[in-house]
Amino acid sequence: MIGGLAAGAIIGSAASHPYGYGYYGGPYYAAAPYDCGWRRERFWDGYRWRVHRVRVARGDVVAAIRSGRVAAAVGRWDTDGLKLAAARPGAQAFRADDYGAPGYPELVLCVTGDTLLESRPVVRATVAALRRGYEEALVDPESAVGALVDAVPGLDRAAEQASFDAVQPALLEGVTRFGDLVPTQLRAWARWSAETGITRRPTDVGRAFALGF
Repeated sequence: MIGGLAAGAIIGSAASHPYGYGYYGGPYYAAAPYDCGWRRERFWDGYRWRVHRVRVARGDVVAAIRSGRVAAAVGRWDTDGLKLAAARPGAQAFRADDYGAPGYPELVLCVTGDTLLESRPVVRATVAALRRGYEEALVDPESAVGALVDAVPGLDRAAEQASFDAVQPALLEGVTRFGDLVPTQLRAWARWSAETGITRRPTDVGRAFALGF
């Protein structure tokens, strides 16, 4: 289903001490993070790709930033970003699609090749049911959020509604029907993933995705 890389972002405060550079070449900040780990990341320094060791916050990234122990963390702009903006006005979200990342289907239904061949009607019915649910949510977002909040204890209705409202435009971006897979979008994503080192080579879109559902 069309989700989009737009949900990924680096979120944080603008005021802190510089520590290094983020994946897309922009600065990231850290100041003795409490719950973090080291990892190697590729980044563009303006001239070439380089590898740098960075500290990455884990767990509740909003709490980590509000604590002052980190000034930025990787999260979702439609959830973590909104929570941080409400708690700390002026906080910024650096969305990946603003830095050249193409849209892609973030959530897809995966089946084996045998299942696709032997149980195609079941696969088609499953896709249709998922599409119908999302289409109903797009028509009546308030009822959809209400059903979610009623089914999952502890969710905040206002926060969930704000998150859905923020991501809703992306659900139909570039398509006329929710969940459609667009070959040109998939190929652009495959090229970008290989160019940035996420994958070793471009994904074979024709083999990886079954179109026409």
